[in-house]
Amino acid sequence: MRTRGQSSDATSQAAYGVREGKPVVDEALKTDAECAAKAAGVVAELKNPPLLLKSIMVDGDERYWPGDRQRVQVSDLSIDDTYRMLEVELVLEDSQWFNVLGISAEDKKLDYVFRLLKSGENLLGRKS
Repeated sequence: MRTRGQSSDATSQAAYGVREGKPVVDEALKTDAECAAKAAGVVAELKNPPLLLKSIMVDGDERYWPGDRQRVQVSDLSIDDTYRMLEVELVLEDSQWFNVLGISAEDKKLDYVFRLLKSGENLLGRKS
């Protein structure tokens, strides 16, 4: 028997109405609680899309790779967080070498599922 879960956000529904997305099938999830946790993560991600920053110019460094995480601090905008690098472009102007980064906030779905996993096995219905 397949496991299943669903989630909703009453505030968003009141503001925008009820919308349903396509079902997500993930064979790695083994219990209804895990499915519900993933559904809640999907709702959280779609309700509050992650911050996307493009064209961030930094000094040239060969250690920047797409997929790596980078801490970003911009005091004027009250930004101090870790972001995932989506794009890394190498730029050479005259004798200066720069990297231009495209970064995004971490995936909310994964964060939500891992927080639930850390909070206790009983919540997920699994025994050790």
